[in-house]
This record gives sequence, structure tokens and C-alpha cells, in this order.
Amino acid sequence: MTGSYSRREFLASLGAALTYNATNGSIAAAEAQIARGLVCASGSRARRAQGLSGVLVSNGRDVVVTRGDGSWELPVQIGDHIFVIKPSDFAVSGSFHWHHAEAAAIPNQILFDLAPAPEPQRFQALLLTDTQPDCEEELGFVRDDIIVGLKCHPAAFAIHHGDVVGDALHLYPEYKELLSSTGIPWHHCAGNHDIDREAPNDASSRQTWKQVFGPRRYAFRYAQAVFFVLDNVEYLGREQGSYRGAFGPEQLAFVRNVLAHVPKDHLVVLSMHIPLRCYLAPDDASDTTVDWVELLRLLDGRPHTVSFSGHLHATEHHYLRMPGSDPSRGAHHHHVLTAASGSWWSGPRDERGIPCADSTDGTPNGFHVLTVDGAAYATEFVAAGQSRQAPLRACIENGRLLVNVFDGGPRTVVSARVGDGTWKALRREVLRDPATCRLLGGSNPRKPWVEATSSSHIWSGDIVPAYRPVPHQTAIRITDEYGRVREHHVHCWNMDESG
Repeated sequence: MTGSYSRREFLASLGAALTYNATNGSIAAAEAQIARGLVCASGSRARRAQGLSGVLVSNGRDVVVTRGDGSWELPVQIGDHIFVIKPSDFAVSGSFHWHHAEAAAIPNQILFDLAPAPEPQRFQALLLTDTQPDCEEELGFVRDDIIVGLKCHPAAFAIHHGDVVGDALHLYPEYKELLSSTGIPWHHCAGNHDIDREAPNDASSRQTWKQVFGPRRYAFRYAQAVFFVLDNVEYLGREQGSYRGAFGPEQLAFVRNVLAHVPKDHLVVLSMHIPLRCYLAPDDASDTTVDWVELLRLLDGRPHTVSFSGHLHATEHHYLRMPGSDPSRGAHHHHVLTAASGSWWSGPRDERGIPCADSTDGTPNGFHVLTVDGAAYATEFVAAGQSRQAPLRACIENGRLLVNVFDGGPRTVVSARVGDGTWKALRREVLRDPATCRLLGGSNPRKPWVEATSSSHIWSGDIVPAYRPVPHQTAIRITDEYGRVREHHVHCWNMDESG
């Protein structure tokens, strides 16, 4: 839907005195299945109807543009959220959405307030996923290992990519209270552990989520970028108790309708829970998104796009093209983010009493910082808690040097020099990290399903120094996914000789 209802219809609705105020939540009854309202400059209601034109408003499917007086109309169904798509250089005063709950009447008018807020072309956003506490103790780990490191960060906002909790939906209020201490605005994607498990179908599976976090999907603008917060977990109902990764036609229509109003040279950032593709299980419908090609088709012809997900408790980079597309054209970058809970809060505890929580692919638990400059972007991995000095781990096993570059991918180039030797290029292999095998093996405390898995970011080389039962100084040179070249000096342990 790109048009709007007639001005006569809209003006007729103004005869009613009562409105819905998105800031304080007051509501009045209405029987029509058309939602109407205004997008106003903050505080303008005291001066009567100073609306903002050209602002996008959506019901999660259709997208309309406010008229010169700030007015808009949209069809609404039970369960829908009506929300304003925040434009660049504005902030939302109060709530950005209204929920048409089953028992709620449609108000005569829905008001959204926007306040001018200049936004720099260069800014940062925090990217998290899978905090996933399933009890009060693990919520404490989130607080002391993750949230404490985010306080006073200069990021413009943060995006959580799902599995906010581990099926313990009663922890939502305490989790949200923790977020308030960061001083950062938060956005949330819904994950497969954020489902109302007793729901009979996907449509009713997010009732708790909607009450706490709002719409299942929405979008907002910031500087020269548009951000999509999507829900690609399709719940198959309590009888099956399972799910698959899928956007579905309504959500894809929403993305298409928003993009119709976004210049082609702007950056498009999409956040979701389930990856578009999975390194080790590309055909698993619970770990990949079945209609990822349809999403890429909507992004075709846009030179600046990137998407982020979580779910795997592993870190991956993918460069995706539609089947049969011209290989000379740029690929879409999909980044699977490091889990904040790592190996589901498993592993031996440190002096703080917090599990080491390294992920099964050997990546320490943590988060990422997204830096945007105009339409350009880059990410940086940050280990949680007692962060490591270098974003990698190196060891010698069976006479080979193995380097786990925690946020490496197919475009990462790695070379190494052990001791006084010469530089040698390493090759990317599908391997398990030996240190992770030991850390998550044996009698160490862990969740029953946790074990080391093959990693997408290990490099190896047949570099054999003179063995001694002491760590060897090793220089590692990395050209990362964004072309940044960095050199790190680490101690390289001989796993063959360690106990």
C-alpha cells in the first residue's frame, strides 16, 4: 500500500474529541477498521495540530507517508502494531507504536510525537545476541559480564538479535531494568527462546513479547541509514513445538514497502535472529532462513547492504548472491554475531564466579560494535568481562600452528611468524579449536548439549619451531573482513606438551 485514504475520510474522524496518546496510553473507542492519526512535532498539540509531513507510518505490512498536516490512515487487524518509522534527525518522544490488542478498540486518532535531534553521519551502534539467561543467577551473569561493559558507551543505540532469555519470559522485566543502567536506547529482535510455547500457531506466539518489547518487526532511520528489526522465527505451534527460519510474505512486503522510500545510495541494515545461511548446516531449516533469496531480491541493485543475526552461538561471515546472479556484482554481507552467553553460560568459573562461556567454535562470549560512516560500515568484536589482549587464540598441535581469529571470515587473510622465523601464509580450515575442546570437555561444568564444534574461523600452517615446554612468542598478521591490517604478538602454547 503506497497511497492513503481520502482526506474526507480522515477529516470526518476528527469530529470525535477523544484520541489515543502514544505517550501516556489513553484510548477511546472506535469501530472502524481503519486506524487514523497524526505525526506531530514534539509539543505541537498545545498549539493545535502542527503535523510533520513526509514521515512513514506502517502496520507491519503497508507503509504510508504523512500528508502536509501530518495525518495518515492505515488498515488495522487485531494483533497489529501501528508504528512510526523514525526519520533521520528526529527522536521519538514517548512510544513509537500502538498495539491493536484483541480487547482494544481502535482509537479515533493515534498521535506520534517527534522531536528534532541532529544525527552525525558517523556513529556507532552496539550489536548483541543470545544473552539467554534461564534463571536469576544467569541474569546476574548478563549484568556483570555484559551490561557492565556497555555503560556510558558512546553508541547511538543498541540492537539485540534475539533469545533475550532462555525460555524464562518472566525475566523480561528485570532484564529491561538492567538495560536502563546503560543510558543507551535499545531495539530487540525476537528469538526462538522468546516464544509463548503454548501458542497454537505463529500468529499468537509473541503475545508476551508484544506486551514487553512491542512490534515483531519495524524499521527506523538514523543519519544516512535505514535499520530493519525483523522476526524470522516462524513457530510451528505447540503440537509440533518446533520452528523454522522464515520471513513470510507479509514481512517481505513490509521490507519492500519501506525500501520504496529509501534512496538507493543509502545504507540498509537488517537485524534478525536466525541466520540467512549457516556455515556447517546450510540446509537446516531451524538454523537458516528458507526465504533468504526473496530478501536478497528486495536488496538487489542496492550497493550498501548488510544483515546481522545470532542463534548459532558461533561467529560467521557470509557473502550471498541470488542463484544465477552476475558474479561480478557485489554480494550481500551477512554476519552471524558472537553470542553474549557464549556456550550458554557454561565452562569453569573465573574469580568473579562467572563461567568462561567461550562459544563452541572457540569465540569468547561478547558483543560487536558497528561503526557507520555515511553509507560505509565496519564491525569490531569485543570480548566480554575480562577481555583478551588480542582478538585471537594461537596454539601448536601435532606440529601445526592453529590460529582462531575470533571474528574471521572468508575474506580474512592470516599469516604468522613463530619466534625468529619468517612470515608464512596460513590456510583456512574447518577444524575444532583444541583449547575449546579442553575447556568444554572432561568434567568442566557445562550444559548437557555443549561441546566443541568445528569453527569457520581457524587458520593453520605447518610451522614447527624448536619445541620447548614453554610458550613461544608468535606474531600474527591479520587482514580482516573490512581490509584492516593488524599485527598481534601472542604466546603460542604447545598443546602436545601441555597437561
